[in-house]
Amino acid sequence: MKKQLLILSILISTFGCFAQYNPLEFFQSAQLNDSVKDYVAALHDLDNALNLNPNYDSALVLQGTIFFKQGEYNKAIESYTRAMKFHPNYAEAFEGRGNAKAQLKDYSAAIKDYNKALDANPRNAKCLYNRAILKGFMDDYVAAIADLDRALALNDKYTTAYYNRAFWKDLQGDYDGAIVDYKKAIE
Repeated sequence: MKKQLLILSILISTFGCFAQYNPLEFFQSAQLNDSVKDYVAALHDLDNALNLNPNYDSALVLQGTIFFKQGEYNKAIESYTRAMKFHPNYAEAFEGRGNAKAQLKDYSAAIKDYNKALDANPRNAKCLYNRAILKGFMDDYVAAIADLDRALALNDKYTTAYYNRAFWKDLQGDYDGAIVDYKKAIE
């Protein structure tokens, strides 16, 4: 009996040693910690994953997302940029970096990142919406409305897109179009 317990103990401890050297397991643990908003633990797990695999682009994107959630936009930009070095067409990395740049009010740079994200994934309604908002902030209402048209073509239930398109239409003097969109937004 003692011999069986000793073997079982060795197997359990050996399994535990292997588990802590697997970047995927650290990444999955980080995802779980992120989902329960334990960002400190998630970042710790991501540091471990990246120590084992510095080229782990998905871990870098998640790290950027967590930094973004914490309001650390420059750190988020650094993580997203590092991910792009290993995966140059990573739509999620470009979109995330665009979001961080937008928070820093660097709208032109954010739009460039959204453009690259949309080159990689043209069916991303949220990215189209975000780009539209920034174009509207820059007083390019025609382009903002065009992006919102595309976003709504992809997702006709996108309430905030209707609301913002109505706002931009109203600013352009298209009052009838604005009323139609406001009605859609409150349906």
